[in-house]
Amino acid sequence: MTVTDWIETNLIWIVLALTVLVLIYFIINLIQRLRGRPTVSPLTNLLLILGLMFLIYMVFNASEIGRTQWAEILLLIGLVTITAVYASSATRQAEASVKMAEQMREQMAMNRTTNTMDYVTRQFDRLADMKAREEMQKTGQQKALDYIQQHPEAEQLLLEYVYTFNRIGAGIYTKALDERTIFNVWAPSWFEAHWEKFETLIIEKRKNRAQGNAYSFFDWLAKEKCSQVRDVYPEKRPSV
Repeated sequence: MTVTDWIETNLIWIVLALTVLVLIYFIINLIQRLRGRPTVSPLTNLLLILGLMFLIYMVFNASEIGRTQWAEILLLIGLVTITAVYASSATRQAEASVKMAEQMREQMAMNRTTNTMDYVTRQFDRLADMKAREEMQKTGQQKALDYIQQHPEAEQLLLEYVYTFNRIGAGIYTKALDERTIFNVWAPSWFEAHWEKFETLIIEKRKNRAQGNAYSFFDWLAKEKCSQVRDVYPEKRPSV
């Protein structure tokens, strides 16, 4: 008996076996979906149902289907199966790529937040280490320039605050630092208050240096950026 004769003799059983396999697969996937863990898409389920109906139809009408038609049907089933396998593989790869891209984006955002906090915190810790924060507290309600006129030795320490705010402003302007992270911890009004304290000192330094744009990033941060985002972020005044 040749392979062709064997297939023709057992064709009904072959189709019946395929039908049972598809039915089992469909039932397993249905159970997974009911448990909230779907393994395939709804479109795949629809195609499986249509395929199951087609196979059942062939079983009940096997006697009316000729040998040539059976060969065409089996060839069609094989082509559909191969196409489905490739489509399923492509879908899984696409989903994996999207998931990977989302994870990378989340990781980059997390890293940017962490890097911003580390940088700004180090800048303010540096002010504390060099006693600039202590000198700043001594100024009380005085403007920085007025205090320096009375205590000339404090000028360099207070200027370190200006340098620090200018670096932070530059980081926000160039987007090297995450503004959301900064303003969620240090409110815009807090930066504005420091600008008011140092503004006359900065104006004086600009005159002496003949550079009208000195400390421009601190200027931009206090006058433009903070006014733009003042209503977006909560009011907090860290003791820095």
